[in-house]
Amino acid sequence: MKCLFMIQEQVNNINLDVITGSFKGPYICGDAIDIRDNLVLTGSCNSDYIQLWDLRNLKCEYDKFDDYIEGSIYSAQFGKKSFGIGQSSVNAFRSYNLEDYSTDINLEYIDKAVYTIHYSYDGEYCAYSGADSIIKIIKV
Repeated sequence: MKCLFMIQEQVNNINLDVITGSFKGPYICGDAIDIRDNLVLTGSCNSDYIQLWDLRNLKCEYDKFDDYIEGSIYSAQFGKKSFGIGQSSVNAFRSYNLEDYSTDINLEYIDKAVYTIHYSYDGEYCAYSGADSIIKIIKV
């Protein structure tokens, strides 16, 4: 999969210039998109990709796809020093360090698919839940 970024200018009814960015590539299902500072995090449901898009240079800065990431990504969110994803197929919650993109937490084969994750504002905790209807809170 190629990382593509296209930029478009639009002018609305009250003559304000609005710049919108559109990414061609990630197939987003659920809550697999987040934005922080100049980065957009996406998780693709059909290709098992995690991508970080840099809005300053309009490029995909990080594109992870390997055997370790298997299963549809339904949730992706930035934490304070990391970002996390929730997956089906392997029913996993994974957290990656923002400095070097190494894996901080890898919880695989949870009872059911993980469809949503949320980090606390202070970055100390993450809650995740999914098909089992149980909210789990972990210290990150």
